[in-house]
Amino acid sequence: AETRRLNCEREVELNSRLAPSIYISVVPIVLLPSGQIQVEPANEDLPNSEIIEWAVKMKRLPEDSTLQKFLTGSEERSTEVMSNLPVDLANRLVAFHRDCAKVQNDPDFAGIGPVRAWWDRETREIEEFLGVTFDEKIQARLNHFTKSTLDRIEGILLNRLESGLVVEGHGDLHCDHVYLVKSSATENDGRAEILIVDCIEFNDWFQFRFLDVGYEIAFLAMDLTFQGWENLADEFVAHYIISSGDQTLPALQPLHRMFRAFVRAKIFSITAMDRNIDHDARDSAIIEAKKYSELADSFATRFQMQKFIVLSGVSGSGKSLLGAAVAARIGAIWLNSDVIRKELAGIPVTEALDTGHYDLDMNVRVYQTLRDRSQKYLREGFTVVADATHLQKVHRAQTLHAAQHTKAETLLVGLRINEPLASQRVTDRARQTGNISDATVEIVRDQLMQREEIEPDEANSYLILDSGDSFKYNLEEILKSIEVR
Repeated sequence: AETRRLNCEREVELNSRLAPSIYISVVPIVLLPSGQIQVEPANEDLPNSEIIEWAVKMKRLPEDSTLQKFLTGSEERSTEVMSNLPVDLANRLVAFHRDCAKVQNDPDFAGIGPVRAWWDRETREIEEFLGVTFDEKIQARLNHFTKSTLDRIEGILLNRLESGLVVEGHGDLHCDHVYLVKSSATENDGRAEILIVDCIEFNDWFQFRFLDVGYEIAFLAMDLTFQGWENLADEFVAHYIISSGDQTLPALQPLHRMFRAFVRAKIFSITAMDRNIDHDARDSAIIEAKKYSELADSFATRFQMQKFIVLSGVSGSGKSLLGAAVAARIGAIWLNSDVIRKELAGIPVTEALDTGHYDLDMNVRVYQTLRDRSQKYLREGFTVVADATHLQKVHRAQTLHAAQHTKAETLLVGLRINEPLASQRVTDRARQTGNISDATVEIVRDQLMQREEIEPDEANSYLILDSGDSFKYNLEEILKSIEVR
């Protein structure tokens, strides 16, 4: 009973991080002198009773308020909640991960070696399912993709561990554990309170509750994609990347999402092999396992080339959201001028800079750093998305030059926008939590006056998009232009 009490206390402590109003306390279950069993007896009954078990006391959440039910339910979804969901969910998790306990800088626990060992163990455990729920050719592709990706990202994983991006997180972040609840604090602003329950509290191994923040959000992104909501996954992950300023997270997303889909395929495979289930349940589990293994394969094989994508557009044109989403889809490094500027200034990405940090000297430093890092990552074999205004032709040419002497194909993407729409977006963005841009309406007007239109001779391949079109449309246009499957 004492061990159970400690486990219950741990469950309340860990889950109160993301659902503090739901996990209330730990209560005893007792055997009364009368022989009756009672949960949380009155104080006067406790001395004469025997504690036989402990339980977690929780507030009951409406069953129809999960993200799963919100997205798949037959009732009309709230347009306001839906439009705010990607950024609200991202900001909730960015704040959570910033407050999480950080895993100590121990590569033997959370470095490249443990990731390789984890994958080796997982693949051994699915060998009995090959030819049943796992296609052998798919598994061969997953093994090749994992090995080649891990060889390339070893330095990034070590840097992320040193930077505090491996945390004691949630570990089981899927749609059925996310609740959207109307509360007094949100009922008038078209938003829902986001509560996330049922974290992993029983396993202290790496890749469970202790994990890279990118592996955490990859579970929800994978789950949304599996259910046909990949566009929502794209927007959610892009907002997370921007709000956190995490420029290497997208490079790991295809691998992390593949891992998540693979594990789900394994779980359904185990279910399918259970002799205690009936034929219909077994057939259903086999179908689900195959779907997840095919999804894992799609994450691993949808993009094979190396690209250097340079974005150009004034503040408010949506280039950062598109750039972060593209980077996460294809496994690219996302280099953003706002993040670099604040890094050079030595402040967190969400803090505002004074005008002195936007003078000519600082602008030169920011663009030079952007080009140097682009060249470094391109030479290491990564795809790179360079996200800055790039208003003048000379700036675009200098950044594109970083791809010289590499195998990367270049794509220049220009975002066109009119002044009223750009100004409105910048004004709205300034009110949002997690905004990393310091742009104002006045800055937008200056940028529009300074902007030089992209000309056909600037790049081997270029794409001009209208910022007034939907995020989904513009994202798909970029992905089509680089032949993402």
